[in-house]
Amino acid sequence: MEPYIISILGFAAGACTTGALWPQVVQTVRTKQTRDLALKYFVLLAAGLIQWTAYGILLCKVPIILANLVALVFTGIIIRYKIKYG
Repeated sequence: MEPYIISILGFAAGACTTGALWPQVVQTVRTKQTRDLALKYFVLLAAGLIQWTAYGILLCKVPIILANLVALVFTGIIIRYKIKYG
């Protein structure tokens, strides 16, 4: 398979998985309602995203790095709101 096709697949997968967090971020920021969100889930997710980012850096794979950094920012926003607003 051509390397550019593999990169396109990586960016598309990253966009889907990272984009899946976006509606939750928007709703959390708008409503500040986090009671039904599990802090442990998002902390564990953040830990995994940090590791995926490190893995991407070690492999020099931009799709892995970007997708996980953006997802980490989104997850960080949710964690911040969860801690602040409970």
